Amino acid sequence: MVQGINDRVRLSREGYSTTIAIQLAHKKNALDFETADEISQAIKVAGDGDSRCIVLRSEGDVFCAGADLALLEILASKDSDTVRRLIYEKFQGLIRSIRHCPVPVICLLQGPALGVGADVALSCDAIVASEVAWMELTWSRLGLIPALGSAYELSGTVGRRHALEILLQPTRITAQRALAAGLVNRVAADEDLELELLEFTGIMTQHDRSTLVSTKALLLQASAPDRFNDHLEDAAKLQATLVSSPIFRANLSALQARVAGITAASDNSGVSPEDAP
Repeated sequence: MVQGINDRVRLSREGYSTTIAIQLAHKKNALDFETADEISQAIKVAGDGDSRCIVLRSEGDVFCAGADLALLEILASKDSDTVRRLIYEKFQGLIRSIRHCPVPVICLLQGPALGVGADVALSCDAIVASEVAWMELTWSRLGLIPALGSAYELSGTVGRRHALEILLQPTRITAQRALAAGLVNRVAADEDLELELLEFTGIMTQHDRSTLVSTKALLLQASAPDRFNDHLEDAAKLQATLVSSPIFRANLSALQARVAGITAASDNSGVSPEDAP
C-alpha cells in the first residue's frame, strides 16, 4: 500500500514492514537538505506507528551518489557557524532519525553508495546488498571528514587502523568485502535481491514490536550512545572548519569540472568515484 510523502520520498507498507524509497534516480539519488529532512520525517512517521521494521531504499541503479553538488557550493559560501548548524540539523538529523527510530531500519543497497550515501547506509541497523553494490567514503578527496557517523561505525566494526585506511585512501568497498568485514548482513545476486530482502524482513516481522524495540535499544546502549552524540557534535565542528577552508573550495571546483566533463562526454548512468562527494 503506497502512502506517499511527495515526489522525492515515497512511503509504503506491506504487513508490518514499511518501505521508504528515495525517488531521485535522475540525479543518482544525490541528497540535499530538503530530501534529508523528508527522509527523517518519513522514518519518524513509520517508527511512531506499529511497523516492526523499516526498509530504506532508492530507485534506479545507484543507492546514493553523495551530497548534491549544488548544496556543497552553497555550503562553501557560508560561515563556519552556519555550516555547523546546517550539518547538525539536516544531514546529522537524518542519521539521528535512523538511530532513534525504535524499530530496526534496514538498508537495501542495490548499487553504489558514495560519501553521504555510504554514511546513511552504514548508519542503518542492517544492510542487505546486491553483489554489484559498493560503498566508498569519498570525503578526503574534498579535504573533508566523514561527519555523519561512519568513522564511528567503521572504528567499531573493522577497528581504528583499518578505518584510517578506508577513510584516507578511499577505494570501493565491494559487497563481498563489506560482508567479510561485517559491514553488511546479506549479499545476493541482483536477480535474487528482493527475495533476500523479503527473507530478512521476515525475520524481523515474526517478532512482536516490543521485542524488536527492546533489542535495538539494548544494542545501541552497548555501543555507548552518549559517545556517539558527542562524536557527531565534534565532527560537525571540524567539518564546518574544513568546509570554510580554501582547500575545500579548490577541491570542489576541481570536482565540478570533472563532473561537467563526464556529463559532456557521456550520458550513461554509471557512477565513478569522481562523480560525487
